[in-house]
Parts: sequence; C-alpha cells; structure tokens
Amino acid sequence: MQLTETTAVHSGAARPRVPDRAAQRRIADSRLRLAGELRERVQARLVNVLIALELTSECEPPGQAELINEAVEQARTAIAELRDLVADLRPAVLAGRGLPAAVEVHT
Repeated sequence: MQLTETTAVHSGAARPRVPDRAAQRRIADSRLRLAGELRERVQARLVNVLIALELTSECEPPGQAELINEAVEQARTAIAELRDLVADLRPAVLAGRGLPAAVEVHT
C-alpha cells in the first residue's frame, strides 16, 4: 500500500471500491443462481415433507395428532422463511424497478 493510500485509509477518507459492471453482473448472477437452487431443491423438499406430514395426519397413530400438527406448522414456517430469503436474494433493481431495468443495469 502506498503512503497516500495508507493515509487515506487511516484518515477515514478512503471509500470502498465500487465493483465494476462485470463484477456486479457476476454477483447478481450468483445470487440468482443461489435463489434458484434454494427454490428448486430446498423448497421442493420441504413441500414434500409437508405433504407427507399432512397425509400422515389423516391416518395418524392414536395420540400423535399434536406432534404431527406441530411438524406441519414447522414445515409451513420453513417454507415461508425460505421464500422470504429467496426474495431477498433478488437484485434490488429487479425488486424495485422490474425486469427491464434489471436487464439494462446488468448488460
């Protein structure tokens, strides 16, 4: 690090480096890929668990209804939380201004 950079860092004058357009695109692509994988893999598995629990509740062993109902609620909560997490991974420009603006920013 050069003396001017060191002085700027220690004086608080240094600004964080803003990623270039290619880096921003890679970050956005990674976030979208992660969101897709979460949606396809984890959410699908949770929905399968929820369906199995609901089917089990129809022919439950005596005294197990409360336990099964709690598991159903936990699965529903996990699915809702996962959907929120996936929504948070979308680029802000996509959420705020829509697909055309997001494409324009990342091209």
